[in-house]
Amino acid sequence: MITTFGTTYKRLREAKNITMQKAANQIVSKSFLSRFERNLTNISFAKLYALLLNINVSVAEFIFIDNVYHHRHQAFYFDDTKDYLDQITKLTHQQLINDYFKKWQENQSTYNYFNYLKQKHLTRTEHLTPTEIHEVSNFLFNIETWTHYEIRLYMSTMDVFPAPTVYALTKQLLHNGEITLNVDWNHQADFTYILLKSALLASYQHDLEDAVYFSDQVAQTIDNEQYLYEKTELHFIHGLIYLQKNKTALGNQTINEVFSIFKQLDSPNLLRLYQQRLKKFQAWQH
Repeated sequence: MITTFGTTYKRLREAKNITMQKAANQIVSKSFLSRFERNLTNISFAKLYALLLNINVSVAEFIFIDNVYHHRHQAFYFDDTKDYLDQITKLTHQQLINDYFKKWQENQSTYNYFNYLKQKHLTRTEHLTPTEIHEVSNFLFNIETWTHYEIRLYMSTMDVFPAPTVYALTKQLLHNGEITLNVDWNHQADFTYILLKSALLASYQHDLEDAVYFSDQVAQTIDNEQYLYEKTELHFIHGLIYLQKNKTALGNQTINEVFSIFKQLDSPNLLRLYQQRLKKFQAWQH
């Protein structure tokens, strides 16, 4: 199957003012590169990788740009971590549900089936059935090396699982996905999101050991100031942990520090969200 990689490569090469001769240097002939750039021939991954090095473009960037140029949905794109979707986004997700369901019916591929379940859950218009939830967890538990696909599938569906399953899957992610942690910033952000959500869940459930474990893992992951919001959320979770340890004064002080940050930054929605989180934590105690 001929891809669109050739025309995308040409656009990038020309945008960088790199001649065909320089781009092809010691990799392929100029005539072969010309055919490739007109989408008349395929190319091996090894040669494409070498050609990309000659124009200073990474493979990840190239695939992303190729999809953008040709108006294709990003297979691993997780557009939001909000707990709601606006109407336009819902319509987009519904189109994706229909598309993945149709593709799954046509070829019965696991990839399309779990994308269908993921999108169905994200719209909140349909609940995943117990059988579907079991299929997702069983699939993830049987993956030895988690890559972008498995991480995003878990991110999208982790709130359907009971707490013990979340703890187990997150620990499996740490063990089986660590190799991909430093692929790019998005991978690190995904890890951080999952760890924070797991730590928060453990705090709600008053599962102190797991709350401490996941919060410690977060602290090791967010090692620079790019993660200021995540550090604020972690500080809040630390406050909940102090309360669980009966360090009431320290816990209240820590949580009030988070509230103060949101007040200072004029972020009433975040302040309200975290006040609700505190109430949820307190409700479990009663």
